[in-house]
Amino acid sequence: MKIYDNNKNLLGIYINNQDFKNEKNFLTDHSISFQVGTFNLDQGNVIQRHVHNKYERKIFKTSEALFMIDGKIKVDLYDIENEFIQTVIVEKGEIIVMLDGGHAIEILEDSKFVEVKQGPYDENSDKNHF
Repeated sequence: MKIYDNNKNLLGIYINNQDFKNEKNFLTDHSISFQVGTFNLDQGNVIQRHVHNKYERKIFKTSEALFMIDGKIKVDLYDIENEFIQTVIVEKGEIIVMLDGGHAIEILEDSKFVEVKQGPYDENSDKNHF
């Protein structure tokens, strides 16, 4: 499920098991600085060996993805003006990708998750609390 603000800007993507289509399916446009795709491949498929070339990119904001291993969290999503947009409950086996705007996370059950985001990360200048 894609999550948009009131101006139709993509803020995030919530992915559960029903969102996996056959084959590979990229959920983001190629121009977005954080690429998200799902893969649902049959046994025997091969992704050819490859290396990603060095390629200078300009990234102006940090996007992040949370992969829920276990538990349940509540994620409140905000637009770029810090106005509340939507709440998403993310449970074991699900993923939420936060591409723009702000967010708050409440742990509803003991939870284990993985966070992935672009680096390098500067603790002093990378985020503002509101």
